[in-house]
Amino acid sequence: MPLVSIIIVAFNSQKYIGLCLQSIIKHCVDFDYEIIVVDNNSSDKIVELIKTKFSQVKLIENQENFGFSRANNQGARKARGKYIFFINPDVALTESIYQMIKYFDKKAGFGAVAPLAISSDEKFFWGGREHPTVWYEFCEEIGLARKFKKSRLYNRYHLNYKQKHLIKKAPSVSGGNLLIKRTVFNLIGGWDREFFLYGEDVDLCLRLEKHHREVWFYPAIKVIHYGGKSSRTVPAELIFLEAHKSMYYFFDKHFGRQRAELYRLVMLIVWAAKILWRLILFSKVKKARRLNAINLFSFRCFIRRSCAMKRGFNV
Repeated sequence: MPLVSIIIVAFNSQKYIGLCLQSIIKHCVDFDYEIIVVDNNSSDKIVELIKTKFSQVKLIENQENFGFSRANNQGARKARGKYIFFINPDVALTESIYQMIKYFDKKAGFGAVAPLAISSDEKFFWGGREHPTVWYEFCEEIGLARKFKKSRLYNRYHLNYKQKHLIKKAPSVSGGNLLIKRTVFNLIGGWDREFFLYGEDVDLCLRLEKHHREVWFYPAIKVIHYGGKSSRTVPAELIFLEAHKSMYYFFDKHFGRQRAELYRLVMLIVWAAKILWRLILFSKVKKARRLNAINLFSFRCFIRRSCAMKRGFNV
């Protein structure tokens, strides 16, 4: 019986999944594990790569793209380990995760933990986060969070975890490199399949909190995140829209329809202002036209009355 089931959801991730799998095999030599890869109907040669070079991997081949949450749940149903480690295909380990497992194995109330994720150029890192709010989403959308990174007013979402070397509790962590006990994962019902691409991690962490389980950030272990390489295989319009669809659903699910509609209204106003601003000042700039097309696409989807449905959108 393996101690850990390592689950990877892949979609056209051939370029990076080899690095991910090699890093697991190289560093995780001090405990028993199994690797389960769920391929979401990739069009590249990732399935062939896994079958020929990583025969020890258990491969699930979907005939369509089921999204992150649903595919991860598929892998979890096949898992046999005491723990499940969800890791994105564009993430590579730099050391074994066994130290992190031992640290939390006997800790009462433990729910989930994520290591420190750093970009390949070491300029960025991802750790613990606050739960999203409409105010933070507004600040992020208009650029205040990026401009005032140390501001409690504009960037509180990330601020509490700028001390990236401290092991500490966190309201939420990234689902791209998350360790959780399988019994706890099953207790809360797994990933919510309504989240196709984004938002599933903050939802899972909030549900852990509601079940009186703690979420931790563990920077003593580091992983390299190659920065959204797996999502770059998806059209920009779809990524942008899915992110906001998921956030609408998150607010609706946990805080009610009124909060979700407030979020939708704020985003409509911001996007309308962005579109007008670019039309006035940068109408002939190719990048501005591209950004306007993305904003306009989401604007049309947001403004439809189908937004009042449970999923929030019907495109």
